[in-house]
Amino acid sequence: MDVQSWLNDRTVYITLAGSRAYGLETKDSDWDYRGAAIAPPEYYTGMLNFEQADSKGTMQLVKDRMGEYPTDNAEITVWSLKKMVSLAADGNPNMIELMFMDPSDIVMCNHEVMDPFFNIRDSFVSKLLKHRFSGYAMQQLKRIRNHKRWMDHPPSLPTREQFGIEGVNFAKDQAFACDKLIELQVDQWLVDQTHLPEDIKIQLGPEMVRMVNVILEQIQVETKIDRIKDVLERAANRHLGFDADFINFLTKFKAYRAAKAEYQSYLTWKKQRNPVRAELERKFGYDTKHGMHLVRLLRMAREILETGKVLVKRHHDGEELKALRYYGIWSYEELVGWAEEEDAALEEVMQKSALPKSANRKLISRTLTDVTMKYLEAV
Repeated sequence: MDVQSWLNDRTVYITLAGSRAYGLETKDSDWDYRGAAIAPPEYYTGMLNFEQADSKGTMQLVKDRMGEYPTDNAEITVWSLKKMVSLAADGNPNMIELMFMDPSDIVMCNHEVMDPFFNIRDSFVSKLLKHRFSGYAMQQLKRIRNHKRWMDHPPSLPTREQFGIEGVNFAKDQAFACDKLIELQVDQWLVDQTHLPEDIKIQLGPEMVRMVNVILEQIQVETKIDRIKDVLERAANRHLGFDADFINFLTKFKAYRAAKAEYQSYLTWKKQRNPVRAELERKFGYDTKHGMHLVRLLRMAREILETGKVLVKRHHDGEELKALRYYGIWSYEELVGWAEEEDAALEEVMQKSALPKSANRKLISRTLTDVTMKYLEAV
């Protein structure tokens, strides 16, 4: 039994996604959707597996469920209900939003399936969402910085000479083998390879980075780290017995490879840029679409921590967010400065928040089991 034969009949939930779900669209915005489905019993009792359908043809499979909503040139991703709920319980912002959609943005809904989750949607809300939402936001900030660097100083194809490794032959498979050894050693040290609860793993990484940076400051080492892996990879080199000369070469070689990868990313970005978006980027000096979502995500993080509410539809600040994107009302310096300060301030807000540390996974899991069993018995 393939997905094409049952996806339409067993899709239980579809909503708007992207700018239209946030109320930040223009008349030219794309139509994007997200949905959930419950697979047939064979997928629970046998070896078949379904997590999501997101191919270009998926919209055609669920077209009968779309009512009057546009489907031409539109995109949809349909997750299994279990995958959607599990990701929401783990704090995935895109999935959490599906529990708090504005009713006007729900395309179709099997209420017998979805209402039990809507009734307990507060059980998905916790301090964990601070890390998730601010994490997504900082990814936007990283892209903004990268794109601005490419605009201001377009990279060129790197050479071995620039990295001091000219004339040294080092096969890619050898480099891969060394990287794999280091990766395996780091994996043994990292706590995210254990069976700790998801909320603990998510919080532990940033806490470990802060701890290491405090130590570096105390011993008057100026260089700080952004990722705990940076420290562990350096330690793994020595732990594995690589001598100083080889570590030095491997560091340069990896930097060379990273520069080549960035150059290829630059070429791809330059080739695939949306012309309208590129013009806004040129006019205002940074990617204002990323900027808009950076601000939205950090504001949502604060709203969640202070009120426990996930405000998907941006009724209260939508016009400002659109003005940021289309009119560049924040300068690059203002945006970056605010984002860095707000990300740091959210740590204190999280500590004071009355929210629980993690989602009520027992209640969510029990609800998922009950809903799924009732649906499978009825259909």
